[in-house]
Amino acid sequence: VAALAADGRVRRLQHAALGKKTKNITPPHVKDTPRSWCAFDIDKVLTPYDITTHAHDAVVWFIEQHLPFLQSVGIVWKLSGSAGHISKSKNELRAHLWFLLDEPRTSAQVKVWVKNNTVKGVVDLALFNAVQAHYTADPVLKYCTLTDPCTQRIGIIQGDRFLMPLVAEVATVKKIPISQPTERLIASLNVQGAFNNEY
Repeated sequence: VAALAADGRVRRLQHAALGKKTKNITPPHVKDTPRSWCAFDIDKVLTPYDITTHAHDAVVWFIEQHLPFLQSVGIVWKLSGSAGHISKSKNELRAHLWFLLDEPRTSAQVKVWVKNNTVKGVVDLALFNAVQAHYTADPVLKYCTLTDPCTQRIGIIQGDRFLMPLVAEVATVKKIPISQPTERLIASLNVQGAFNNEY
């Protein structure tokens, strides 16, 4: 859930931030709210299928091989915008898998569960950040001479909701107070672009 900033914009802030120039504290605009749905982002997984003509088979194979706990779960899958691009292997699966949960979970809770129940790198963990945008559009090809090589970009696998047990309580991030000299050093390095302004 995102709130509007004073100027009417939505900033992707999950934690309060101190303004560099104004020294005003900007409250967080995004809250990690439990949802009854989940999305897995799959990138660069080689399958035995040509995803331009057999995307559904590639998704089913991927679930059987890498996410067997989803075999009886209803899934809406959609190929990523870069799937099937001429610079990518035709056997390389790039997709989002969407499914419903038995009970709502936060992004942080889903991330803990995925880290404990999948092989590292199979599911992109970056998606389980409350401020992470989910890009799911088809490729925009009207400004170039390319045509979409994929015969199917979206599909459905029939099944039930997924029961995702809570692994453990998700630890909340606590910021450690730092001294003013350290703050000045970080601020000077931020000007040089060495660090992000959120630490």
